[in-house]
Amino acid sequence: MGTGTTLKLTMLAVFTTAGCSWTSPLMKPAPAASLSAAPAPDKARVVFVHGGANEAHGVGTVRVVDEAGTVLGDSLPYSWFAVDLPPGQHSLFGWQTYANGRFPQPSGCACFLHECWWVAAMQANLVAGRTYYVWVQQTKAFGAPGDISSWDEQIDFVRVSPQLDTWPRERRDEIRPMARDERETERPEVYRDSFVCVGQARMRRGTYWDAGMSTLRPEDGS
Repeated sequence: MGTGTTLKLTMLAVFTTAGCSWTSPLMKPAPAASLSAAPAPDKARVVFVHGGANEAHGVGTVRVVDEAGTVLGDSLPYSWFAVDLPPGQHSLFGWQTYANGRFPQPSGCACFLHECWWVAAMQANLVAGRTYYVWVQQTKAFGAPGDISSWDEQIDFVRVSPQLDTWPRERRDEIRPMARDERETERPEVYRDSFVCVGQARMRRGTYWDAGMSTLRPEDGS
């Protein structure tokens, strides 16, 4: 077995062990939540699904906000959560937070060359009454070969098709439902002039951002 294979297996074991221990002060378990529940007739539902260690290197908790910087929730490994939004155009952004709740704080909204990739970005055109599914994942890793400490992850929101509720039951059972704990609040201005700005720059530049992969079209909803 080669060194690279051993490294991947070791990391997979670490993330698998840690997967169930991820928590967020913004989230709470939602055992009664159902993927088959319909949104209100005047709302569109977006379901964020996080596979955790099933990804190549496993990305940690990702904080998700809208275009105003309003926090929609934290996407934890091995979990899903749903948010109901008004129909129409939206932009969704996310970035990795660590097990201790910290996250890299941008100094502004400028990014050069490929440096926008660490803020996930998605355009969404939503229709009332429909449900849309988004996979939260790490799509690339940058860094020195074999040096885990130097790796940085590219985080993306990816349109999921077919819908999650058509997946095999054993696959769905791996992913626990979560919900936003409305008692916990975050100030939108903390994120609006930093992460949202970086995410908008990523979409505008088109660098390391795939519009075909990270756009929700009206017909994508079920």
